[in-house]
Amino acid sequence: MKVFTKRITPSWRPPSPSSAACSSRPPPPTLPAAPPSSPPPTASTNAKAGFATKWMFIPAYDARPVTIDSAGKFCANTLYGCWTGVSMAAPKAFTAQTSFNATAALNDYAFVRVGLGGKTGRAELDRTVPGMRIAFSALANNSQTFTFGYRWASPYTGKDLIYSKGALARDPYNGSKTYRAPSTLNGGSSGGPWISGFNPLTGTGTVFSVNSYSYAGQKFTHGPILGGTAQKMLVAAQTSKGNVRF
Repeated sequence: MKVFTKRITPSWRPPSPSSAACSSRPPPPTLPAAPPSSPPPTASTNAKAGFATKWMFIPAYDARPVTIDSAGKFCANTLYGCWTGVSMAAPKAFTAQTSFNATAALNDYAFVRVGLGGKTGRAELDRTVPGMRIAFSALANNSQTFTFGYRWASPYTGKDLIYSKGALARDPYNGSKTYRAPSTLNGGSSGGPWISGFNPLTGTGTVFSVNSYSYAGQKFTHGPILGGTAQKMLVAAQTSKGNVRF
């Protein structure tokens, strides 16, 4: 699962300590759940700065990695094809920030609605690839967590979907208001899903957060806690005909 955008993500600093570093490469969103055309969730950094104007989703990108070209001819060589974004929804609490501060960290998530696509240009995403449920309530500490992303740093090149797993905790540097999980993911992983109850054989599980930020020198990644506001924003994204700051 991978996303390519036309816009460059700004370089922001996460909450204290100030030595933290955040990935800036376009992120892979999770696969959507029913109903058809439901928006995949991603990090809100990809819906800021006036929203991305050219946003493309490639399911199972790592199964057949391709070289991107401006004409879009590469889509025919992917496993399922490509879907382009129609509209985006992001929290006002995130888009109103001028830097990546504690408030931004709490609200670093977004949903993107896609149109018809695939290899024919007429396929519905939800009818082409399986979806995952999204949890809108906090998970308990020590819950087994899988974090996914297209790691860009050596020895990887952004073409392999990598995951880490470990016990869920809270970020002590952000008032325990965001999640923390053991991870070796770095640049290229922003927006990748956090999944509980993941079954590697079937690929099933429940998405409950996304990769947001990390601190230099620490082998953890951090993500927002999705709650009632995120759930309402998903509903708004499913019915909106344009971009939404919720």
